[in-house]
Amino acid sequence: MASESVTKGFRFNHTGIRVAHLENILCCSQEQNLSKIHKDCPMDRFVKLCFTVPDIDATMKHFKSINVNIVKDAGTAENQEVAASFLGCFPSAEVKCEIESAPIPEPKDKQVLIKVVVSGSNPKDWKVPTWAAEYNGPDNDSWQTKAKSGMNHGDDIAGVVEKVGKDVIAFKTEQKGDRVGAFHEMQAPGGSYAEYGLAWEHTTFHLPASTSFEEAATIPLAALTAAVAVFKNLKLPTPWLPATESTPFIVYGASSSVGSYAIKLARNSNIHPIIAVAGKGTPHVESLLDRSKGDAVFDYRKGTEETIKGIRAHLKSGKYGEVRHGLDPGIGEPSKQVLTEIVVSDGAINLVLPSDWDTGKIAKTKTTVGSVHTVDNSGSGDNHNLGLVTCRWFTEALEKGTFTAHPYEVRPGGLEAVQQALQDLKDGKNSASKYVFRIADTPGL
Repeated sequence: MASESVTKGFRFNHTGIRVAHLENILCCSQEQNLSKIHKDCPMDRFVKLCFTVPDIDATMKHFKSINVNIVKDAGTAENQEVAASFLGCFPSAEVKCEIESAPIPEPKDKQVLIKVVVSGSNPKDWKVPTWAAEYNGPDNDSWQTKAKSGMNHGDDIAGVVEKVGKDVIAFKTEQKGDRVGAFHEMQAPGGSYAEYGLAWEHTTFHLPASTSFEEAATIPLAALTAAVAVFKNLKLPTPWLPATESTPFIVYGASSSVGSYAIKLARNSNIHPIIAVAGKGTPHVESLLDRSKGDAVFDYRKGTEETIKGIRAHLKSGKYGEVRHGLDPGIGEPSKQVLTEIVVSDGAINLVLPSDWDTGKIAKTKTTVGSVHTVDNSGSGDNHNLGLVTCRWFTEALEKGTFTAHPYEVRPGGLEAVQQALQDLKDGKNSASKYVFRIADTPGL
């Protein structure tokens, strides 16, 4: 590889302020400092994501200087016109791209450096910079500050081991190196939107010959999220210690990657009946279920009341008993209504996204997949060992065919396709599939 490579980098950015003389107010994010890259230093192409956010104080000061009274409360009729004009200066954020370059990362003692063949993508790749853009706290080591300054947010790696840390024992680089899938540590250097990425040994897994890199790139983050939700937070049986009795389990948002992997993990754990709720991805969900064991899918597009009625009728006719466990990867008012009506009062509901749901007596937990990378029980707990065991299980289950990847769509153009793909994710254009990117397809690579 050439010693000086041009890097494709992607930046989330507001489209600009549409009021005269305000162009220069935009831009309070800091450029990532990639200082002192020597000419003989090997370079890596990667994708950098951040939000450039308007300086609200300066904007308000400018409006006042031209005798426009800025009001934050648009609740009264007399205020609405001014407030609407102010808000209209900030169009909804859209994905933007810029070129960056960086040295090839060096693995730590228990890390693996992977030459990325295919990168996956996740909704969080645009959501995290969006949330960070709204952060007005201190300039510290928080994830919000890091995201504001720009970073490579890709976390789904599929490729070949290039180099290993001195304490790594499960992978090798001899000859062609091991084919692997890996979950990159979120908010850390070495993300998957790059020619080279970093992952910890325990969240890297071997790929059998039957699993393509494209398939592997759909697995890491979403499948591990499902594992933490199902096995740790809902405390359901595992594939290595499966259920021995009827265990009704409801998944709302079943066609999403997390929802689909939750169903696959549940089936491998003999958890049935699985009550799946989906929309236009219903045909995909149907293919995941085992009707002979009481599994069923319900289309939420028929309405909340009809969905609840259908689920109750199914449970009653099959004499399946109470539903004590529910999962919602997406969060929404309809899903809240369905889950809180179906899950019994002393049951549990797990949510993947932040939510202020009032679930009454039903226990509510939140899944943070980043917990598989913690070892000191900080933040959302220590799920290091669960991540380790699950990743080793992935290899075996993929080889046996009892666990499969999520449907995917290859976006042409490699890294240059990331911008539009993430915008499409943000705009809700994707259903029941994952966007993946072949790094070698990047123009100029």
